[in-house]
Amino acid sequence: VFEGTVKDLEGLDTTPVAIKMLRKNASPQEKEKFLQEAELMSHFRHKHVLKLLGICLEVDSSLIILELMDAVSAKNRENRIVKIGDFGLARDIYKDDYYRIEGKDGLLPVRWMAPESLMYRTFTSQSDVWAFGVLMWEITSLGEHPYAAKNNSEVLQYVSSAFWADRRYWKNIRNTAQHSSERLTAKDAPNDVTESLT
Repeated sequence: VFEGTVKDLEGLDTTPVAIKMLRKNASPQEKEKFLQEAELMSHFRHKHVLKLLGICLEVDSSLIILELMDAVSAKNRENRIVKIGDFGLARDIYKDDYYRIEGKDGLLPVRWMAPESLMYRTFTSQSDVWAFGVLMWEITSLGEHPYAAKNNSEVLQYVSSAFWADRRYWKNIRNTAQHSSERLTAKDAPNDVTESLT
């Protein structure tokens, strides 16, 4: 995925975009998956979903062109509208929000990960509730970056241990209880947010 600029799109001189490129030696299955992703994305028309701006199939490597915005973080919030559209596109452009845990493959969004996910690579609906809690914190803090004063390695250590002695980051966010069994359910988390805002 690359960050780029498209000229003369939607009546504008230039538009910043995220460009997803299929690698040149892609297998037929990868090409099919790429086209299916573009087809799926072409049906989204919602203010809270990243917008597909174009598809190019006329070059050596096919391209999907999307509006440029962070897929999960609330920090890029034009008119305070959060947009979700993680089709795996944000990882390269926003690489500083991701971290490779020693001895593990792949990059992980450590600032949004629950303790059990960081320590044991356990991913459940309760770890999703944790990530939702972090997102809610971002929104209520008007887009402040989670653990802004810490680098990714420090975040990993902090959430895995010291975090529990210092709850200033997440006070009043019940989605971030230390133990997953103490967190709200995925069904109840949005209702809790609604209640706290009214």
